[in-house]
Formats: sequence, structure tokens, C-alpha cells
Amino acid sequence: MGFTLPSPIDRVKKIDVENIRSFDLGSTGDNDLMLTGDQNLLDIAYSVRWNIRTPELYLFQLADPDETTKQVAESAMRAVVSRVSLNDAMGDKRAEIETQVTELMQRILDSYRSGIQVQGIAIKQADPPDAVNDAFKEVTAAQQDAQSYVNQAGPMPFSSLPRRRARRRRSTRSTSSTSSRPKSPAAACITKRWSRCYPRSTRRSSRRPE
Repeated sequence: MGFTLPSPIDRVKKIDVENIRSFDLGSTGDNDLMLTGDQNLLDIAYSVRWNIRTPELYLFQLADPDETTKQVAESAMRAVVSRVSLNDAMGDKRAEIETQVTELMQRILDSYRSGIQVQGIAIKQADPPDAVNDAFKEVTAAQQDAQSYVNQAGPMPFSSLPRRRARRRRSTRSTSSTSSRPKSPAAACITKRWSRCYPRSTRRSSRRPE
């Protein structure tokens, strides 16, 4: 009908559906540590951006939609982190984690009919806990140094491989050419049976004198 009854019978609440809301989670204490897929603890901090997509659902479907969104964000982050390694969470898999958390949050909130649209997740920090962070950095630096040494030493054996093959071919050719040369009479005699090299008269008689 297009009209509203006067208060307190009826009330009108305007919702800004274009306003992008945000909140931060994580990295406030030991209770916020998350377990990675390789059984390591991760100290992570991230922000969530969202807006209201359907005002009537946002207002009347959930008792506290803002708090529900925070709980869903934390649950989704824990679920995704539990499937990756510590190095992946701290390294180049951050963008993939952010995308997976965003998609998982949206599916959960849609199942609640919350009327909320998740705009995105941004990971601000992903480190080991403070108690082991220094030791972890030392181990990481040692691994990087070891990999650097391997990369520097790696090309040397391969670069010398053609030279070794060339020397092997030259040695094979030299051996084959030597074996194909005609043998001297003395050398030929060595390789033949004694009876064929010398006449019978030149051999000493095996008989004892009578």
C-alpha cells in the first residue's frame, strides 16, 4: 500500500547495502593460534570485508548477524589452514587461502540465509608463534643457504660431463686402434700355443738321458 503506521506501531529502519563493512580477527593471544596440515601452530591475523546483500534477511533471519559473521570467518579460516602446510600458509599460498576462506564463508552464510555478501579476506600476518619464531627463522635461513649452495654446485658436474664423455671416446678409440695393429712375431708367439710357435727340434726333450 506504500504507507507506514506511526511509531510505536510500525517502524522503518534504513539499511545501507552499499556500505562495505570490515572487522579484524586473529593474532591477539595463544587462543587464536591455528593448527596447520603438517601439525604446526600458526599465528595468523586477517581482515574480513562484507556488506548487506538482502536487508530483510539480515534484519530478521539471525539474532546477531555481525557476531555470526565473525564466528563463520574464524571457522572457515581454521578449516582451510588445517589443509595446508606452515610454509604454504606463510608463503605464496596466501592468495589461495584467502579465496578458499571467502568461498567457504559465503556457502555457510547462504545456508543460514543471512543476507550477507562476503567481499573478501586479507591475511595481514602469518607466522609461527612468538615462542618459536626466532628459531624458525634460523632454520629457514639455513635451508635457504643450503639450497643456494646446491644451486651453485649443481651446474658444475653437468658442465664437465661433455668433456668426460669426449675423453672416454678418445680413450676407446685409442684402445681399439692399438688392438687392431698387427702384432710383432714375438708378440704373436706369446698369444699362440708353444708347440705352434717353435719347431719341435728347438724344444727341450722331456726325456731323461739313458
